[in-house]
Amino acid sequence: MISRALDWVGLNNTVGAPSADNQALAVDMLNGLLGEWSSKRWINPNLGTWTCVPANKDRVILSADPAVTADISTDILFIDQVTAERGQIPYPLRKVSLADYERIPVKGTTAIPTIWAWDAQLPTSNIWLYPCVSPGDVVRIVGVPRIPKIVSQSTIQLDDAYFLALASNLAILLYDFYPRDAGISSVLVRTAEESLRGLKARVSEQNNAAVECGYGLGSNQSSYWQSPLNTVNR
Repeated sequence: MISRALDWVGLNNTVGAPSADNQALAVDMLNGLLGEWSSKRWINPNLGTWTCVPANKDRVILSADPAVTADISTDILFIDQVTAERGQIPYPLRKVSLADYERIPVKGTTAIPTIWAWDAQLPTSNIWLYPCVSPGDVVRIVGVPRIPKIVSQSTIQLDDAYFLALASNLAILLYDFYPRDAGISSVLVRTAEESLRGLKARVSEQNNAAVECGYGLGSNQSSYWQSPLNTVNR
């Protein structure tokens, strides 16, 4: 990835690995790009489900920091759903703001949780639950994790379909450090833009439910003759 991006801006060596300085700069900019894409729901393709029995009855602790004792050791950027599971029965929770949660006067009540609020701090965050879970209750979280940072010679945790988009966009970021008299390649700019289109569509399809149309097959509304758009027999 780094070698191809450096090739695009004319910085790579013709033989062997990139120079140490160029490689270090490219790694920094690539991690910056991955961080930006992580925060954009329409680009980040990662989607996960995590379960835990919370160590604390009033919260779920999230952290990717190995020094933190967390219920879920993942850096989650977006949370789509939280459910509490007692036995085989899941109970979906309603999201409220942290301010609304703090207004609850008695937070120590124990029952099946009905709401959750997220104090989304880094590197450790808390999902606050109300009422508190009972011992043995399972909390399930569905959300989008951060794309992990990389170091030189490591593997980027993305599908191979992201290669061209990452390489071309990384090359554009590197260009400002090493501008050329001829200017930036218009082909490079177009490639960086176009290579993201299909990926955004794929992520959008993954995150959005199917659209239901009132004129579905097999229903009365699907009849052209009963449609309000038909003016033939009026």
